[in-house]
Amino acid sequence: EHDDLRAIDDDLAKLIQQATFEIGFKHILLNLKST
Repeated sequence: EHDDLRAIDDDLAKLIQQATFEIGFKHILLNLKST
């Protein structure tokens, strides 16, 4: 059971990391366009 939870945590961490990266990337692009 613990291994399953750990795997879910890893997947969640990857999703959050990816989402944060994409949001940051779009934010940078918007800043570049506005200047």
